[in-house]
Amino acid sequence: MTDKQHSLSTHRARSALEHYGAEYAHIWRRIDQMRELYRHRWPAHVFLPVARAGQILTETMRPTGRSPSAQQAMQLALLAAWRVTQGIYRFDQDLYTPLVSTAIEGDIPSETLHRLPEWCVYAETPDIIVEDRPQSIFGAEIHGIWASVDWDDRTRQEQLIVGFDHHHAFAALPLPLHGSLDETIGAVIANMNDDRIGVEESAFRKRSHRMFQPVLSLLLYLCADDADISDQRPPRPEPKRTKSGLRIFPPDKPTKWDVGVRMGAALRRSHQASANEGEGGQTGRTPRAHVRRAHWHTFLAGPRTGARERRLKWLPPIPVNLDDVANLPSVIRPVAKT
Repeated sequence: MTDKQHSLSTHRARSALEHYGAEYAHIWRRIDQMRELYRHRWPAHVFLPVARAGQILTETMRPTGRSPSAQQAMQLALLAAWRVTQGIYRFDQDLYTPLVSTAIEGDIPSETLHRLPEWCVYAETPDIIVEDRPQSIFGAEIHGIWASVDWDDRTRQEQLIVGFDHHHAFAALPLPLHGSLDETIGAVIANMNDDRIGVEESAFRKRSHRMFQPVLSLLLYLCADDADISDQRPPRPEPKRTKSGLRIFPPDKPTKWDVGVRMGAALRRSHQASANEGEGGQTGRTPRAHVRRAHWHTFLAGPRTGARERRLKWLPPIPVNLDDVANLPSVIRPVAKT
């Protein structure tokens, strides 16, 4: 086994999955059964609603006399969805840095998150540290995030479930998918029922912005129409019929997807060209490559006479004289599954 294969097999996300499976024996088979019976009741981009995960946990824990918490139900929903594909997304640093700094203005384009490349993704988040509040998400280095769209059978409402991988565990939070980022944070505060937040709500909102904005920017990029993800999009696995019913067989180890290899290379070249010009390099009438604030751009796709879909693109911070990213070679390939 190579060092790269070993690091994927023992990745933090994989370790969390194995720990959960060891704690609740046979739970994955029960999830297959639940999906076989009820998956037609929720959208195809949802793997397992949190309410259904809570129902499975209740059945599993009943002999012990315990009841599952909302936190445990969200964790199971995330890990169950991630288990069947196990994609780990690593962003090129020269794309990652401006991307997590891109402001999300206006309403969050919630329908865009239906286009997550897998039912649940795990994105590595180097350098994201949320200060204050030890023993919680705040005050922790966030190593990565799981993210999956949830569906409520009763209200027919969606929300984004995000699992923050920090310290030796992870904490999950539901983010309502309507309105602006500030409205989403307000809904999170209303659902947390924490008396301490009421006293310092303004500070909590600021900390939440510093955490949720970069997280949402990473996820929206993965859903963007022009997302630069390795050489292909991850395939969605199909269930296979067995003697005991339909089952989805998970991979033996995670698969790494490199994000922004071409875009990062183009940004580096443009930065270097700007530096050379500043040192008395190339001059002339061609406009010098320069930095412009990165931003999100939405557009309508589809036939003009039919239903049109709102799509999203991330416009990079150096649009002037930036190489054609789509035509740049990618020298990194996704790690093959065995």
